[in-house]
Amino acid sequence: MSSVYHFRSRVFRPAFSWVDAYWVRAIVALSINNYVNERLQEELVNRIERGTLSEEDANTLMLEIKDFVTAVVHLDLGEIDVLALDWEGPEGHRVVERIYETGYDMLGGIE
Repeated sequence: MSSVYHFRSRVFRPAFSWVDAYWVRAIVALSINNYVNERLQEELVNRIERGTLSEEDANTLMLEIKDFVTAVVHLDLGEIDVLALDWEGPEGHRVVERIYETGYDMLGGIE
């Protein structure tokens, strides 16, 4: 076990020593973007299945929403200390949920 730890500390720690707040913010933004877009895409699929939205409109809307969500994530994360925030805790969940709700609100006027 100690040889595995020694190997990991020699290989992995130096490999990630360059990660700072900028890169954490970029990785978190990408992760939130993917999560929110996946949830919104599920909603669009549900609307297609219910017949309230055409597939063509859903595809167009998804492209617009992706750009919008990217901008919202960028703005919301600009005010957050991404290294200090507990992403598994209530505040981290609120950040992601707020971004999701903003994107979902955009869907609200489409029905």
